[in-house]
Amino acid sequence: MKTISSNRYLNQQHIKKQKLSEVEVVYGCITHDVHEQLEIGELGLDIWRQHMVEIISETLVKQLLEGIQKDRLQESQPTDIARTIKGAIQSFVCVEEYKKKDALQLYQAIFEVPLLKDSGEFYKHEANRLLQQCTVSSYMEEVIKKLEEENRRALKYLHSSSVVKIRKECEQRMITDHLDFLYSECDRMVSSEKRSDLKNMYTILKPIPDGLKLFVQTFLEHIRSEGMQMISALKGDLIHIQFVEGMLKVHGKYDELITDTFKSDPIFFSALDKACASVINSRFYEKQPCRSAELVARYCDSLLKKSKTTESEIDSKITKSITIFKYIEDKDVYQKFYSRMLAKRLIHDQSQSMDAEEMMINKLKQACGYEFTNKLHRMFTDISVSSDLNQKFNHFLKQQNKEIGEYSLSRFISQIKNIHIHDPRVYCSLLQVSART
Repeated sequence: MKTISSNRYLNQQHIKKQKLSEVEVVYGCITHDVHEQLEIGELGLDIWRQHMVEIISETLVKQLLEGIQKDRLQESQPTDIARTIKGAIQSFVCVEEYKKKDALQLYQAIFEVPLLKDSGEFYKHEANRLLQQCTVSSYMEEVIKKLEEENRRALKYLHSSSVVKIRKECEQRMITDHLDFLYSECDRMVSSEKRSDLKNMYTILKPIPDGLKLFVQTFLEHIRSEGMQMISALKGDLIHIQFVEGMLKVHGKYDELITDTFKSDPIFFSALDKACASVINSRFYEKQPCRSAELVARYCDSLLKKSKTTESEIDSKITKSITIFKYIEDKDVYQKFYSRMLAKRLIHDQSQSMDAEEMMINKLKQACGYEFTNKLHRMFTDISVSSDLNQKFNHFLKQQNKEIGEYSLSRFISQIKNIHIHDPRVYCSLLQVSART
């Protein structure tokens, strides 16, 4: 008790007053010849390091690496060996844990450096062994298995700072050093779309710098090829429906594959977007301009015309058609075709419903902004004005007890000249309705 009390007194009254503060350690100008004042317990650890750990470190580390090697080879060891290995490794950390700066220096110099070197050699030989007897598919499975085992082993024995380092060493020896071998089957795996192989390829290449670059490009080319093949088969009067629904099928298929197989990685979604944009904006025939804008507009027109299709089905298909519309580069061409078709539907009363028409325009506005749909909104306004004028004109005739032939329509319109009409086709509609009256 007297020894403990005297140690506490020395620590509190003398040593702690001379210890470096956190601010001095982080921001202070401390030269290498300045030694931090040690407390009594810390001094004991420092003596232990000098007269025990450093003296037997070479032999001890060799035995520790042999123990880890046996674990890798799954050789049977007494159950207490694992605890002994972990305790010995942890002692390299604990003996300098009191330091405010470079607390892991001893652990890294004595144990971590030889561990990484030894691990690199082991996995170099292991990779060469597997390459002699494995296909690319089975090799990837073995690599993933080895990496998972090594990660569990690192968490079991090592300081947390070594877990990432040991994994990178394994990846270097088993993946980076053999990228050519892995890429040799990339085309076949992508074209066959075997999801287990694609998932494994993604898993092992993801941590490697630029490892996914060739894989993503191959994936992009595969989508583009399938899209162009679909386009080459288009024929008949319903080409616009075949085109949009065919592209939606291609897009939906690979969107789901990316989500399921590549963990919704943005780099693959970007490849999907580039592939779809390339297909949609391509020329179907060499000497003809791109027809995508026209076909998508015609597809929307077919949805919005009167038919037996339910409102919910129209809503779903319109929403999907916007997916294809977003890839069209020349959206002004789409607007040109769509506005003409919209005018015909409105003037000839061919629309499925005004709600569906308005929903379509709102979706276009969300995709391209107000300026893009401004003209379409004005056409809606004109139709509303036309309907209102028809009602007022019919009411006026009844009040005057006149027939259509007995009254000048131009006179009536001049009486309500304060109402501004943007589209002259409204007058055509007004004349048609009034004539039927």
